[in-house]
Parts: sequence; C-alpha cells; structure tokens
Amino acid sequence: MVVATVVVASAAILFVSIVTLVKAQNESWTSSFNMEECNFSTIDTIILQPGYQLIFAGVEDGDPLNVTVTVSNETKAVGDGIITRAVEDNVVNSETGDLLEFTKDYFAICEQTNGVFYFGEDVNNYESGKLVDHEGSWLHGKDNARAGLIMPGTILLGSRYYQEIAPDVALDKQK
Repeated sequence: MVVATVVVASAAILFVSIVTLVKAQNESWTSSFNMEECNFSTIDTIILQPGYQLIFAGVEDGDPLNVTVTVSNETKAVGDGIITRAVEDNVVNSETGDLLEFTKDYFAICEQTNGVFYFGEDVNNYESGKLVDHEGSWLHGKDNARAGLIMPGTILLGSRYYQEIAPDVALDKQK
C-alpha cells in the first residue's frame, strides 16, 4: 500500500510539473521570428504605399491630440542592410497646434510569410515648440535591439509576441 501511495504521489507531482511547464511555455512571449529566412521588401502594398495616411484624434493624459501617420517615400537600411520603409508619426496638441512628437518608424515585409516587422524608430520629442530629446529611439542591430513582429502574416490564435525588442527602451508585446 505504501508503494502504491508513493507511485500515485509521484505521478501527481509529475503531472503538476508537466502542467506547470506547459503553462509557463504557453505564457512566454515569442522573440525569435526566423528572420534569417526572410527576404524583406518595402513593396508598395496597401500598408506601406508611400502617401498613405491615417489621422487619429483623441485625449491622452488630459491633452487633446491629433496624430497623423504618413507612409513616406524614404527608406532606411538597418541592421545588416535590411531596407525598411519610413512611416512618419506627427503628434500635435489639437487645441494649441504645438508639435509634441515627430517620429519615423521603420517597417519591412517578409515576402515568405507576409509578416510586417518593426525595425525601430527615430523619435523627436518637443516642448513649447523646441526639440528636447530623442527618448524612445531605437534601431534593429544597435545596442542589442532587434526587430519585432508588428503584424503577423498568418494569425495564430493565442499567439504572444514582441513588437519591439529594445532593452531599456521599448519592449512592446501583443497577444
């Protein structure tokens, strides 16, 4: 009877350990995207077509804002020569017209998966119309920063992944 109890107890511990391990694996965030298998492009698709523009209005921390997002004609080589498309974000206080932030975000599409990757951003922060800093800037391949997946080409139910991987700067996640 003691042997049977020990076997049952051991099986229960093993089962709980396996469930915990599986749960921990399922709760982890994907940070490796097999990018070495991608041919990246900035093909003028609907999402990265130069001139495409979105305008948002809202309130953040009590400030009324307008955010204009424009796909530019500019490209930038990042990391080991990946050509990305620049997308400009212009953030303005909608009451005063003061420029608060101007950012260039860098994206490219993996031709094999149609996933859109985010390779970094050059940020200009303003106060009273004057440039004050570049806080939030990062680029793939610099200071241990790596590209993140901003929009998967294939949607996987329950997936969890990093959109930005820039230690001490930005570690945005999506699920």
